Amino acid sequence: MKTRRPGALRLRPTALGWAFLALVLALLLMAVNEANNLLYALAFLLLAMQGVGAWQAGRQIAGLQPRAGAAAPVHAGQVARLPLTLQCEGRPRARAAVRARLVEPGVDGLSLPWQLEGAASLLRLLDWPARRRGWQRAQTLRLACDYPLGLVRAERDCALRAELLVYPALAAAAPHAASAGAAHRAEEADDFAGLRPFATGDAPRRIAWKTLARGGPPQVKVFGGACGQAALALDWDDCAGDVEQRLVELTRRLIDAHEAGRDWVLRLPGQRLASAMPRDGAGLRAALAALALFRTEAA
Repeated sequence: MKTRRPGALRLRPTALGWAFLALVLALLLMAVNEANNLLYALAFLLLAMQGVGAWQAGRQIAGLQPRAGAAAPVHAGQVARLPLTLQCEGRPRARAAVRARLVEPGVDGLSLPWQLEGAASLLRLLDWPARRRGWQRAQTLRLACDYPLGLVRAERDCALRAELLVYPALAAAAPHAASAGAAHRAEEADDFAGLRPFATGDAPRRIAWKTLARGGPPQVKVFGGACGQAALALDWDDCAGDVEQRLVELTRRLIDAHEAGRDWVLRLPGQRLASAMPRDGAGLRAALAALALFRTEAA
């Protein structure tokens, strides 16, 4: 497989550029047949215009270096937004119609044209399709430009270090309650799930007195059913199907429980995670990350 050297500038005619070259060739043939100096001049003038266009297109992307930011996690099948900064090496100058895309499977079209108005850097968001759960990495960014005539496209591949955490695919709706009853059973009342901040009305026997005695903030012990409703048990063994189907089902149930303000306990083979309080965002992200990275080496 032929590889492209990173940083090398490549020039190739666009579809319009090939038609333009065909026109120049036709003019040259007419000039030879007719021995007409004006046709020679017109043909070489048009060819020079295409050459200048190629030089200008390459000049727009020369000296640009990409820097990737942190992309927010998404579910498999969704499109992430990658923060991308284009930095100008040397003296900043205006750039026109710069396009970009990640060089990896599933990414085809170039972005919309970007303009750099003489600034040293430009921050934009780049679409990044999430193919499958787990860590997804991109190592190459392709910059392209066909400014100003659209006859020649200049391209250059740049090294990039970008990572995206992809959660399991998100089902459209939760499974029917009849099939989900086993996985939504209540945790036992003596199953400790964590701590949450003290709220007015909490029973004194639930207060974490040892934490308070050490000078910590008032916190309340959370058990199954301690928040007025039974904590939902999201158990791997209660799901049907292969690994991916189970992960998709657990992801849907986990998000439903979080949005409903319910405590939950997630049990995976060798792992157990629980929410410390309803709508615990950090706990939800940790559980989704555990689902995303579950047996990724073997998947």
